[in-house]
Amino acid sequence: MLKHQGMNKIFVPLPVWLCKLLAAVMERMMARPPLTQYAIARIVQDANLDHSSATEDLGYRPVGFREGLQKCFPIQSQVKSQGLKSVYSQEPSQPREPIP
Repeated sequence: MLKHQGMNKIFVPLPVWLCKLLAAVMERMMARPPLTQYAIARIVQDANLDHSSATEDLGYRPVGFREGLQKCFPIQSQVKSQGLKSVYSQEPSQPREPIP
């Protein structure tokens, strides 16, 4: 997601066993740990969802992660060149009229 927005961050892959160990230690030492054993279990769980019924009945067409990001959050250069409004715009929104 950072790469999509043109940002770079160091990515350090860690083995699952180490993440579980760190999460266990954090849970015991911190009131609100940023990483929990439950979160690790959810991350590594495979999710094979069958969308064949939605495809047949509704014409559902799943998209990949990167394509979905591009559709929801266009890259800034494309936003400017196509005259689109960015969701990251710092411009204040127009005030709304009060409802009588």
